[in-house]
Amino acid sequence: MRLRNQLGGRMVFVDLRSADPDGAFREIADSLAPVCRERTCGDLYGQLKGWLDAGRPGIARGVALPHARCAGISGNALCLARSAAGIDFGGANEGPVTIIAAVLTPAGEHARHLTVLARLARLLRESSLRARILNSPGPEERARALEDADEAAVLNEAP
Repeated sequence: MRLRNQLGGRMVFVDLRSADPDGAFREIADSLAPVCRERTCGDLYGQLKGWLDAGRPGIARGVALPHARCAGISGNALCLARSAAGIDFGGANEGPVTIIAAVLTPAGEHARHLTVLARLARLLRESSLRARILNSPGPEERARALEDADEAAVLNEAP
């Protein structure tokens, strides 16, 4: 299962300016709005903020994976955002978050939602991918880093 196939090209890559989760989620929602034409920025922000408000931060190794199932969107979407300074999500996490991989999937698509989340979590466990994302000069290089890691994972899964 290739991540690109699951996302149908609905991916955006962002350098965050915000120093707090609320501002970061606003930037991510603004970035996702063009690929989730069916929803407004405010709707997308509310979905991402809901993840945080529900106390779901599965934060590890400087990575946060906010996610939501959204009524009214037609396909999965990903925003891969990075923060040079890091963002403090509070609580008992491992320090500042430098990579946020926000996933939105259509409501009612529970299996697809879990498939995309599991794939991203598996890929982002690799320190080499996290380093490439953080050190890449631009969005094209981050996209390539994610695609390369995904391709390598697919090859390793082959029987």
